[in-house]
Amino acid sequence: MPCPPPGSLGALGRSVLRTALGVPIRPDPNEIAHRACPASLDLAMRPWRTRIPGIKAGVITREVIRLLAVVMLGVAGATSLHAADPELIAVAAGVTILENPNENGAVRKATEDLRDDLTKVFGTQPRIVTDAADAGPVTIMIGETEEIPADLRPDGVTAPESFSIAVRKAANGHAVVLTGPDKRGTIYAIYQFSQDYLGVDPMYYWTDREPPKRTSVELPASLAKVFPPPLFKYRGFFINDEDLLTGWAPGETKDHCAISLDVMNRIYETILRLKGNMVVPGTWIFPDDPQVKLVGERGLI
Repeated sequence: MPCPPPGSLGALGRSVLRTALGVPIRPDPNEIAHRACPASLDLAMRPWRTRIPGIKAGVITREVIRLLAVVMLGVAGATSLHAADPELIAVAAGVTILENPNENGAVRKATEDLRDDLTKVFGTQPRIVTDAADAGPVTIMIGETEEIPADLRPDGVTAPESFSIAVRKAANGHAVVLTGPDKRGTIYAIYQFSQDYLGVDPMYYWTDREPPKRTSVELPASLAKVFPPPLFKYRGFFINDEDLLTGWAPGETKDHCAISLDVMNRIYETILRLKGNMVVPGTWIFPDDPQVKLVGERGLI
């Protein structure tokens, strides 16, 4: 059976929309077939088509989809403390990324993703340095809160998996401080910065959306956003029917596992960009499988 058009609305989506919109929503006939199609991975950023009374042509817009993502992932909004008309700091191609030389491996992988995001936007790969003396006049400082110098450390970031994005005056210029009280909070700060200020789609690997090219992005010099921890303790993907991925991205020859580790890494990255913290990497796996080891390396449960 061919895959139906992207965007069939599943039972959970209908349930959430029924609660949010207060209208009955009838199933899309494409839904059952679509559920078994690898193309269903594109569901987050394309319009979903269903039959909703009062909505012309039954198209639910991207804004509603984003609302659904927030509801399902349980991520609360940030508190912003910056002034209305602040001085602006330009983050451009010359920016450096400063991280602790002993940084957790999962945070370092997210830092490398940020480097790639900056490269896509500015066209030049930034340097990752571990010594503050090597930082430029505008640097992105990454680390768990206790590793950030006291004079640059943001306030109110103590709850597990909470995080902050802030601009601080540093000795040789300004620092964009991305931090959390633990490794996942710090990772979330990194990916939230990419999403909010670089325009990187959290599901870019599945939607083929590239961030717009820019010469610089501007941040308020007084920026101090604090993001509370997610509403639900456990959030993630259960990769059921993984045989659909084994045919698309087999990994037996190269990685000695059913699904390519490159693709598994992208799946784990997507979970973290969406503020997830766990994954069930398949229905037929063993504790010593490479994709299980990679779960811990990415900082997931």
